[in-house]
Amino acid sequence: QALAGGRSILYFIRSSRQEFEGIYLGKLDEQGRESERRRIVASSSSGLFVPEGRGSLSGHLLWVREGQLVARTIDLERGELSGDAVELGVPVRVLDSHRGSLVSASDNGVLVASTTEPVLHQLVWSDRSGAGPNVLESPEGTLDWPTISPDGRSLAVIVVRGGDADLWMHELATGVSHPVTSGDSYDEVGPWSTDSRSLLYLATTGGQNRSINRIDVRGGGTSTVIDIGVDYFYSWSWTPADLVFGSYTHDGKTRIGVLDLADPSSIKVVSEDEELSSVGQVDASPDGRWVAWIRGVQGAGGVFVSSIDSGGETPSLGSNRQRIAVDSPSWVGWSRQGNELFVLGKGRAIYSIPISADAGELQIGTPQRLFRTPSA
Repeated sequence: QALAGGRSILYFIRSSRQEFEGIYLGKLDEQGRESERRRIVASSSSGLFVPEGRGSLSGHLLWVREGQLVARTIDLERGELSGDAVELGVPVRVLDSHRGSLVSASDNGVLVASTTEPVLHQLVWSDRSGAGPNVLESPEGTLDWPTISPDGRSLAVIVVRGGDADLWMHELATGVSHPVTSGDSYDEVGPWSTDSRSLLYLATTGGQNRSINRIDVRGGGTSTVIDIGVDYFYSWSWTPADLVFGSYTHDGKTRIGVLDLADPSSIKVVSEDEELSSVGQVDASPDGRWVAWIRGVQGAGGVFVSSIDSGGETPSLGSNRQRIAVDSPSWVGWSRQGNELFVLGKGRAIYSIPISADAGELQIGTPQRLFRTPSA
């Protein structure tokens, strides 16, 4: 939240370390860079400044404590809080994932907020006609990124509760769910190995210290593959050649990245020309010969498919890039057999695109609309 005519900024830092988590007040220099910062409230939810009047530098700081909205007097010019925090009698929901408080305020003091009534998150699946959906009963919490093992026996999912995330495993034959990671790190599910014995995941600790870890699904052992610091590796796929392709954010740019598990010293950029959105989608075919991705920069978005050239020191994209005619794509994935691509397009519709490879050339069929998903 920009404050005091753009000279100050109020923001929240979510962290697994309590000494860092809270609401911060930053001072900006003439170039708009933060020259000074300090934590003004230790909090597990984001804050909001409500001025006494339009343009006023004094007013109240609001945040959520134990589900209730509280307020405390603040003077932005001095950066000082005064008095005790007072409960306003307004229950407010806080998002499990990044701890955002669902409340907003106008200059005349009118508030609007989302109540603390729980939102039901379910995992559902449908057949190709959209029949169903069938519901998977799941542990309490926000559920993200369900990923089915190649053998179709297990489902990995993120369960987010109170700003922390752990991996859970659901066995489809027995209906039993159980956690596979725990602790203070924010764990995000990654790809399965082709033999369904191992799973990669991204663990974030202490704010922005990230590592890619590998877990033995049957034995339970966990090991660190590579520490990547503040970089981000997202939407990955694990090929039979032990190459892991994904959306790689480094130095403010997002590209198609590849991690060689035989030599995991660094994540390499596959193509400098292909810049993705900050939440880019990348998926390699089951045989590791092709890669599909969503380009998302400067209006040139769309789903693209290319061969993977593994002849050099770093895998690269082939020259035979093709675009798939689906509007406003937000997700892409290969079928288990590698003969179809599925794309989530405009209006939450899922499309199937037949794929065949003849003499090394990729043949892309006409997209067929399957059904509309029940939610985003």
